[in-house]
Amino acid sequence: RVRIINRRFFADVSDLELRWRAWSGGLEVASGRADLPAIGPQADGEVRIDLPSGPLDLEAILVLRQPTAWAEAGHEIHGRTSEAAAWPTVLVTAPADLAEPSTRVAEFGPWRAELGPGGTGLRRLDLNGAPVLEAGPRLGLYRAPTDNDEPAWGLSLGRSWRETALDRLVSRVVSSGERRTDESLELWSEVRWAPVARAYGVLLTTRLSLTAAGLEVAALGVPVGEWPFSWGRFGLDLELPDDWDRVDWYGSGPGESYPDMRAGVRRARWSSSVDGLQAPNVRPQENGNREDLSWLELSGVGPKFRIEALSPLSWTLRPWTDRDLDEATHRHELTRSGRLHLSLNGGQSGVGSGSCGPDLPPEWQLTARPLTVAFRITLPE
Repeated sequence: RVRIINRRFFADVSDLELRWRAWSGGLEVASGRADLPAIGPQADGEVRIDLPSGPLDLEAILVLRQPTAWAEAGHEIHGRTSEAAAWPTVLVTAPADLAEPSTRVAEFGPWRAELGPGGTGLRRLDLNGAPVLEAGPRLGLYRAPTDNDEPAWGLSLGRSWRETALDRLVSRVVSSGERRTDESLELWSEVRWAPVARAYGVLLTTRLSLTAAGLEVAALGVPVGEWPFSWGRFGLDLELPDDWDRVDWYGSGPGESYPDMRAGVRRARWSSSVDGLQAPNVRPQENGNREDLSWLELSGVGPKFRIEALSPLSWTLRPWTDRDLDEATHRHELTRSGRLHLSLNGGQSGVGSGSCGPDLPPEWQLTARPLTVAFRITLPE
């Protein structure tokens, strides 16, 4: 059943029609239209929809029945998608029987990984001989501050992030190991990431598992010491060749969304160019985040591949870095870096309204706490 709440003060909903789609794993399995019952101003009613069996996401959209002076027939008035199912718990605990890491190249099926010391151990990932990853995964806690992050008065999160070198993390490998069979290679690492010359940091435990099906990554970050401020985000940053210009995804869209800015988006299947993901702010700053990712696919000159979320994730994909956004004062100063920069975030600070209103409420600040990022790089279905 779909509940319709009419928040109008003087009009009923006779000018609207309900359109719906049922999604399973990002694939549309059913769709239809339904007439609305008589629902007067400030009243509500229900519409019954017969759905296929199994776990599904239901997307419901209210559109205009007839053209008006201000919009065509079919113009979307409002849309919502049912709540996502709970994610399974991701465990990142290194086994005891690990060997010293010695593998430098691993090949399974169409995938080839180049490995080395330091960080997670992954240096490059190829698919059928073409590069997919050229750097990463690397921990990211910083984002280019928005105008709201750096108000002229009150709480300035952006200033705190810069003054404590959150944009300049350094790392030290605490431990690492590997376990290899004929069908797979597992790499485990514990790396302490911290701002330069600070006593607090993050202990990041990461598991990379490479098989013929692709690469699976799971990372758990645990704060070390007393953090004096919240984070901009918590995520893993990947660098890809600038060979893809189209993105298809199942998650929140079509526009950007943040923990406190989600009313104008809904979970469904969307498509965009890489350039279309960017918000054209007059002053470059953090933008283009999208919440509730299930999967995304990249296509273009490079080989098409998919990234599947294995934990709650938001994401950004840009042709420039956070530092580029941070240092530019106008859009024309942004130039493509030659790579695509993908951030998969297990946590993101809210946007707030600090530039013209109150400070970001504590519930939307990303306080230092254990967080997880888990995903799989694989071939499209």
